[in-house]
Amino acid sequence: MAAIPFHHERQVAFGDTDMAGIVHFSRLLDYVEEAEHAWFFQAGIPPIGTGSLWPRLRMEADFLAPLRFGETATVTLRLERIGTSSLTFAYEIAVGERACCRGKWVICHSRLDANGQLHAAPIPEEIRTAFEK
Repeated sequence: MAAIPFHHERQVAFGDTDMAGIVHFSRLLDYVEEAEHAWFFQAGIPPIGTGSLWPRLRMEADFLAPLRFGETATVTLRLERIGTSSLTFAYEIAVGERACCRGKWVICHSRLDANGQLHAAPIPEEIRTAFEK
């Protein structure tokens, strides 16, 4: 699959940082999730409210350089794989040319059954088609 990058910018907020003004590592995953949601909306697929749920299966991150309060971070997502029920993304968070974090992110298309239990479900064809664009 040709991986067309999706870019999402976000300014580092004070609440994202520690006492040294550096973004706490756990907040970087929020940046990736925010970019993922923007990517969903850009593809015309709301990430919630359609009966489809997208829990995380796997997250990995290599922390390369700090992000600081006030900087503009660019999160770049590349859809690497569309499985039967999962999507695999590669991501990078950077400030200008300075890469700050890289990793992989796997989410699973899921549905709730009548008892409220979450189960993996095949990605519907209309969603798959929107993502493949």
